[in-house]
Amino acid sequence: MQKCAEAIVKHVEAAFARVWLLNDAGDVLELHASAGMYTRINGTHSRIALGKLEIGHIAWKKTKYLNNDIVHHSRIHDKKWAKREGLVAFAGYPLLIGKRVIGVVGMFFKRPITPAILDTLGSVADAITQGIERIRAEEGLRQLSGQLLRSQDEERRSIAGDLHNVTGQNLVALLTSLDRLRRAIPSSRNWRKLIIHCEKIVKKCLAEVRTLSYLLHPPMLDKFGLEDAIREYLEGFGERSGIRVRLRVPPKLGRFNREAELVLFRVVQESLINVQRHSRSKWAEIRVERHKKKVVLEVRDKGPAITTQRSDRAHPAGVGIASLQERTRQIGGHLEIKFRKVGTTVRVIVPT
Repeated sequence: MQKCAEAIVKHVEAAFARVWLLNDAGDVLELHASAGMYTRINGTHSRIALGKLEIGHIAWKKTKYLNNDIVHHSRIHDKKWAKREGLVAFAGYPLLIGKRVIGVVGMFFKRPITPAILDTLGSVADAITQGIERIRAEEGLRQLSGQLLRSQDEERRSIAGDLHNVTGQNLVALLTSLDRLRRAIPSSRNWRKLIIHCEKIVKKCLAEVRTLSYLLHPPMLDKFGLEDAIREYLEGFGERSGIRVRLRVPPKLGRFNREAELVLFRVVQESLINVQRHSRSKWAEIRVERHKKKVVLEVRDKGPAITTQRSDRAHPAGVGIASLQERTRQIGGHLEIKFRKVGTTVRVIVPT
């Protein structure tokens, strides 16, 4: 909106231009952009009630307006000011979406203007309206996306807890019962062989449940923070993948907000999954730096560069690079991926 106001001043030689938007209650126009002679947006007319002054009247009537003699117009609040500044004309246009008004663009001139210029300004107003509506729609999508991601995290946390505390404990109880059964039955080679086989299956299921529970939501992250959660994850990842991962963190990394820790952990998790699935590298490095108001995390490998298309494939326990980018944006951070001839670097910066 500010750029639009500046463009109006530059291209149609307006003395100044302003854009007001209707507030959520629908009764007050609030100034959002101002260019030209006046650039303040918190001055006398930063808030105009619907139907008051010329700006409020344009919004109320939903009609465009042109006046080439503002010094003698009844709805100009300060005629002495207009005369002193050499202002001659005023043009205003409502910002409409269908029949719904969302704001007003107003312009003052030091020379008379023609209705043709007002019609041209109407095209500008339409463009501003479309831009505002698109931005609001995008903001609505971002908010919805954020809600979905938070719901997903809570669901993951809940499922992980159930797997660990319920399913895992049931498997432990079953394993204990099989052990007691093996000790209690007569010494029969076939029976003991069958029970031992069942015990192996249960142990395997128990290990898989614990791994899945951890990948869905690591309990160490909530209890002890990012560093401990990464270290515990790397132990299991190294055993499963055979990839050697070096972790570099500053002394006393400490804790920071829950959302930032979760995003950073997911970046580590998804990046290493991509190294395992798509890169031939047997080495990776994670580096974490904490600054005053932000944390920088990088994950590097030395394998052939992974294409963007391949790196965004979903993994049952991962969340995908595209989802990570959205998660990072949600908390005001930035994620980028650099592909080189040898190696890929995932870099994320999040506020703390």
